[in-house]
Amino acid sequence: MPKESDHTIAINDDVRLRVRFGVSGNNVEAFTVQLEVIVDGEWRPVVRYDGAHGVPHRDVLDRAGNVIAKEWLPGTFNDVLTSIIRELRVNWRQHLSRFDRRR
Repeated sequence: MPKESDHTIAINDDVRLRVRFGVSGNNVEAFTVQLEVIVDGEWRPVVRYDGAHGVPHRDVLDRAGNVIAKEWLPGTFNDVLTSIIRELRVNWRQHLSRFDRRR
């Protein structure tokens, strides 16, 4: 059974990353990384990376939380997890800008 971890990484007061993953030995077996922003007093997902279909991918979300685009990512869960967190920490403003334009 994988060991599960759940973390919240604050970017600022209104933006955060929610990171969940399960590992067995040195292998990531499941993960979800979600960039969230406060909208009307509630946390809303902006973009989500996960492996729910057995392949790492990114879901771009609308303001209601619906998937409007899906991008399949190359690599294993181990390969992509750290790079996803790094990418979101660096590029969160761009993701929020695109999210705001989807109103």
